[in-house]
Amino acid sequence: MLSQIHETHTYPSPLLPFIYHRDMGPSSQYGMANWHTNIELLYVRSGQGFVLYEGEEIAMHEGDTVVINTNCLHSVRADADSPVRFLYDCLIIDREFCIQNGVDTVTCHFVTHFHDIAMKQRMDELCAAWDAGTSSAVAIRASVLGTLAYILTKTTGSVTPPAPDASYKNHHVKRAIRYMEENLSEALSLSSTADAIGISRCHLAHLFRKSTGMSVVAYIQMLRCRHAVVLLGQSDLSIAEIAHECGFESVSYFDRCFTRLYGQTPRQIRARRT
Repeated sequence: MLSQIHETHTYPSPLLPFIYHRDMGPSSQYGMANWHTNIELLYVRSGQGFVLYEGEEIAMHEGDTVVINTNCLHSVRADADSPVRFLYDCLIIDREFCIQNGVDTVTCHFVTHFHDIAMKQRMDELCAAWDAGTSSAVAIRASVLGTLAYILTKTTGSVTPPAPDASYKNHHVKRAIRYMEENLSEALSLSSTADAIGISRCHLAHLFRKSTGMSVVAYIQMLRCRHAVVLLGQSDLSIAEIAHECGFESVSYFDRCFTRLYGQTPRQIRARRT
């Protein structure tokens, strides 16, 4: 089944409704833009990078924190010119956990970007607690709750209501992405996607590149290759069948697109399963 770009999240346990990754090092190209109802914190450990946030490119440097508000379209990339490798920590906090502690991420809007040395200590504490595993569930929950309370204080001292539908300007892009996901095996194109959501080709092309950092065609290819990775690992379909299932017009075109994106052929990825 195709993994949705409108993300849902799976947590390590009911006691830990969070996702935490440290030292993430993205490429210098934007990956797939996504959105979700939970809030997401990006804390930069080293180097320089960018987050494309609701169509605005925000530069991130060591010690910066970026808060991804609910349902905001976003994607991250490294700065190719940075002499130091771009590494960041990512913390996703479940909306229900926030609500239980008095903060509804749908009706609250956090400050998006700030630099504060205190965040390093908070992220280091979370990292240490996370490394201890579920035996430190209380410490992890306390750390996350403390971080949540702290970023609220950065929002000009209070919770600021968002503008009506903060992500409205990207609703065409989100509709386009959903249409692509639901019709991946079909002959998708900029024209067919624009027709399906009821706007012009030029308007969609402009909105899509502004919001995701890539063209509609490039995004379609990335979606197809991502789905192919799942099928290569979880199904017994042949390479030709996977190419057809993912909407590629030929096996050779599938092979070229896949290899360009992942640096390995579909057969090499399939061989790793055995």
